[in-house]
Amino acid sequence: MADRGRSGFGPLGKPLDELSDQELIEEVKRRRKRRGVDGKSRTESKTTGARTTSHSSDRSAQYLANLELEPGASAEEIEAAYKRLRAKYEPYTRSQDEKRRSAARTLMDSLQEAFRELTRARD
Repeated sequence: MADRGRSGFGPLGKPLDELSDQELIEEVKRRRKRRGVDGKSRTESKTTGARTTSHSSDRSAQYLANLELEPGASAEEIEAAYKRLRAKYEPYTRSQDEKRRSAARTLMDSLQEAFRELTRARD
């Protein structure tokens, strides 16, 4: 992906603790758009018919996008990306502002879920 090597968030690549509330919201929206998530809950966004058979691969693609990886990433790449992003988004070292810390916790939760599910799928 084009922004894999970025050192920060938002269009200017700022550190997490320097983002405004609006910039945090925009970052979440940008990531959801890149993953193909439209803001609906997971149960609302499921479709019926032929697409349900590809739900597992869709979810795997979302998890890889959460970790800023391309499909087909190796277990080593997944682990390295998780560790890199975990250090980058650590909520307790980034900000004294509770709103920003909460946003960072949400990002960390999605990273942890992605890592857990992708490593479970490869075992």
